[in-house]
Amino acid sequence: MARAPNTPAKPRLRKAASAPTTPDPIEIAMEAEAGDASPDSPARTLLVNQNRLVLWQIASERAGFALKVLTAGAGVALATALGVMVWQASQAEGVVLEPFTVPPALTADGVSGEVFAAHVLDELTRLRAETAAPGRAATFANDWGREIKVAIPTTGVSLGELQTALRQWLGHEIRITGEVYRTPTGLAMRARVAGRAGLRVDGPAADREALARSLAQAIYRDTQPVRYARWLTEHGDHADAIALAQQTALGSTDIDERVEAYAAWANALMRDRRPAAAIPVIRRAITLAPDASQAWWGLGAYEAYLGHPEAAHRAFQQVVRLRPRDYRVAPAVRGQVAYFRAKAANLVGDHGEALVQFEAVGRDAEVVRAMADQLDRDTAQEMSSLHDIAGAERRMANLQFYRPGQPELDVRFRDAESFRLYVVEDWAALAAETSPLAVLSAQPVRSTDAFPWSILALARANTGDAAGAEAILVQMPADNDACMINAGRARATLGDLAAGDRILAAVEARSPSVPYAAFFRGRIRLDAGDAAGALPHFREAQKRQPKWADSFRNEGDTLARLGRWTEAEAAYARAYPLAPKWGGLHVMWGEALAKLGKADEARAKWRTASGLYLTAPERARLTALLA
Repeated sequence: MARAPNTPAKPRLRKAASAPTTPDPIEIAMEAEAGDASPDSPARTLLVNQNRLVLWQIASERAGFALKVLTAGAGVALATALGVMVWQASQAEGVVLEPFTVPPALTADGVSGEVFAAHVLDELTRLRAETAAPGRAATFANDWGREIKVAIPTTGVSLGELQTALRQWLGHEIRITGEVYRTPTGLAMRARVAGRAGLRVDGPAADREALARSLAQAIYRDTQPVRYARWLTEHGDHADAIALAQQTALGSTDIDERVEAYAAWANALMRDRRPAAAIPVIRRAITLAPDASQAWWGLGAYEAYLGHPEAAHRAFQQVVRLRPRDYRVAPAVRGQVAYFRAKAANLVGDHGEALVQFEAVGRDAEVVRAMADQLDRDTAQEMSSLHDIAGAERRMANLQFYRPGQPELDVRFRDAESFRLYVVEDWAALAAETSPLAVLSAQPVRSTDAFPWSILALARANTGDAAGAEAILVQMPADNDACMINAGRARATLGDLAAGDRILAAVEARSPSVPYAAFFRGRIRLDAGDAAGALPHFREAQKRQPKWADSFRNEGDTLARLGRWTEAEAAYARAYPLAPKWGGLHVMWGEALAKLGKADEARAKWRTASGLYLTAPERARLTALLA
């Protein structure tokens, strides 16, 4: 039915709101916001604010976590730093000087305790640098200017003080304190090493450096007795060096220090020209520490010097075996075994290997610094042994390492020249008044320098000076292989073939790994015209050392005299790769080829020979063959 005009409309009833389904205000707001899309509704405002609050809570929790991580990291870093400090402290060793106590009057003059201690430290550093000794070497440092003044929270202790305390507690440093005071005659300097008697030196007040030098030597002797013994040896004071090294070797409780002391004792005896006395001493070191490569090195050197190649060869082989893992030598030099391989190879006639190893030594800067006075000479002598005479002459004319100017070493250096003449058997040059051996004539014959004398005796025998040869031969040490080989050759040259053979046979028997005595037994027979008798001795030498060219070359010469040219040519062919620059070998090889009807090959060998070093007889023979 229609509504009457002006009658008010009945109000429309709202749909009643649903009752909340949860007591959580956030969920209530989310339900309300779902039914009210207006952007500024109370429900939407609540939700926006709640979202902001959640984001801040997340950020806060992340910051808290990061702070915890940083705190933990700082703790780990601190623990790591302390661990490093503890480890470093436990490894600390050497000698540390603290500032000396100085009276006010001297301080007023501007001379502090650090100045006096610095003078002593400079001298200690110089002594250490001047001691070319193997083994452990303490470092010397001051104890001023190295404290790190960083306070450790809540402890009242600085980081530097903690570091010092840890070094003193866990380390092995030798700490030295000292004082300077006036005396009626000048100044006295006293140093105290913990647990030892004080050291005192006196001198004029004006010469502080001399006082410091004397005190430094006293400290060096007290804290590094083995190295000081070596320093004394190097400065010619062999008696004091022997006494100090002996005292340390017999009295120390440290096994490694005793080993080094025995080595220093033996070294001083050797430098005092008493190598025979050095051998039992160095053997004591080996008994204490059979794996000490330096001790084996010393034994090898002394045995070689005395002419005992068999024993020396064994010792150098031990050095090669032990050195790479020997903790007693610096890690940087443990792999430096080429020098010892060279020495071992030389002693048994493997000169090709010795040359390769000496050249390898020359590429190692550390070894070169230690052995510069030897490498050129040793390399040249190996070249001579391989009959590369021109190469040896060039090497000595263009030195790579040695710088002449040291009289004692310069005289020894001329050994290389003598050896070249010895290899090519230029007896006239060796016996001449101007020869490298002429300097021996003004000196007494000594067993420690006997080998050059034996060469001179052989040269005199070969130049007809029987009396001069005999005067030397009666003084030769009977247990020196190299000397006895030359003595046997000289006796045979002077006409007593039986005596010469008897001497060489004795050497051959006592040195079964060495080819030289067997070889020269063959040579004296060949030179005497007994080719058939010479042949077995050359073949014995080949068995002992199949890498030595001389025994093959001389076997070829022997077979050539017997008219066995095919066998002679084969022997020369075996010698060639072992000594490819031997001019005389090419001359004889060409002759054998010519006898076998191989003229072109023969002329090729002779052309090669003409460009190599030839002795005067070899040059004459080549000229005759080419005619």
